[in-house]
Amino acid sequence: MNSSYKRSFYSGTVRIAANVLTLGAVFLAMYKVSTSSSAMLTFSLWFFGCAIPVWVGTFQLMRYIRRRYPAEDQSYMELPGHKPALVTWRVVENDSRTLLCR
Repeated sequence: MNSSYKRSFYSGTVRIAANVLTLGAVFLAMYKVSTSSSAMLTFSLWFFGCAIPVWVGTFQLMRYIRRRYPAEDQSYMELPGHKPALVTWRVVENDSRTLLCR
């Protein structure tokens, strides 16, 4: 399997799992509200207490997946004085009639 396929498969799986866990956090928070007297505070504490760690973990996993399985036109470069950065490579055909300005 190539790197782009693994990257898209793993990132899709992580996103689906994060959304399912967030939905579970909603149901858990609603259940806790049904057994509590202060509804809004209880819902907020349980929902955000579960959802925030899930999405922080999701972003960390996505960063790891991007680093571990870069796309075909991407790679990590380490420049002196900077931390490693993901760069995208683009090959431009050399045409004497075209002038590329950036």
